[in-house]
Amino acid sequence: MATFTGVTTGNYTLTETTPPPGFIVNPTIYQVVVDENGVAFIDGVPVTPTGFVVTNLPITGVLNIRLLDFVSEEPLSSGVFNLEGSGLSPQVTRAFGLATFEPIPIGTYTLRQIAAPPFYLEDRTPRTVVVLDTGEVTVDGNLAPMEGFQIFNVQRT
Repeated sequence: MATFTGVTTGNYTLTETTPPPGFIVNPTIYQVVVDENGVAFIDGVPVTPTGFVVTNLPITGVLNIRLLDFVSEEPLSSGVFNLEGSGLSPQVTRAFGLATFEPIPIGTYTLRQIAAPPFYLEDRTPRTVVVLDTGEVTVDGNLAPMEGFQIFNVQRT
């Protein structure tokens, strides 16, 4: 919370320079006018005794998964993945073998493949996914590439 005292009559701009931890800076530039009676207006609206609220969006991450055939490395659609603890719905790989989880809040999660495409075996390896306070995403300690963290499925025999 910021409080401004002793502000004299005039025109000002208000911008946020440091957001609360875990949030993105609000880029809005607010126009502030303090009239001759000491009443402040922000973007033409009088400031109430309870103040003025600047809204911030939380930092979130994006995880792209790319499901591939173990031998040919061709993309596979219809694989289903769950990001446990994220509150997001399971995601299904589609064209180019891609599935995307977003927005993922800052935190630590477990990625599991819960279904494989027809005629394939799912990869049962649980993977630790961490969304850092920068919004970057790691999988098992390595930065996840935007083009997709690769997971391979083997054809059933």
